Amino acid sequence: SGKTLYIKGLVQYSPTSRVASNIKSECTIDKQLVDFIVQNSAASGVNVVVKNNIKPSELELKVQIENAVSRGGAFRGHQKFVVISGKVVKGKTEYYSFDAARLSGGGYWGAYKSSCSVLGRTVKAIGQDVSVWLSNPLDKAMIGDTHLIR
Repeated sequence: SGKTLYIKGLVQYSPTSRVASNIKSECTIDKQLVDFIVQNSAASGVNVVVKNNIKPSELELKVQIENAVSRGGAFRGHQKFVVISGKVVKGKTEYYSFDAARLSGGGYWGAYKSSCSVLGRTVKAIGQDVSVWLSNPLDKAMIGDTHLIR
């Protein structure tokens, strides 16, 4: 409460993720996720600021993309999901952690949306979930659709 959290300008992909190269090269979910977390956190009364050179003495929201899957398409129906993990740290001290996921079939008019657009919907929802979590963080939280992902 009353503190500033810093987040890097791009969310990293986990070293163990198996995210398809076309998602990484064609979509911008790594940037979008940061933007949605910052925007939604401000609306929730939490100050999250983008900063790439975060000092060990500053609170950092470390987030990484664990998985992103893009199945289907406009005419077969979208089946997309993104899974992330995150934690609030200061230097080497970890305070809270979470896992989050969201699924999307494209929503209304989904057949007219691109795969990247539908993946963008998932990170938008995750950004909202993370901002709510930040307003009252619980350690080892499972938020969003994590219960639906195996």
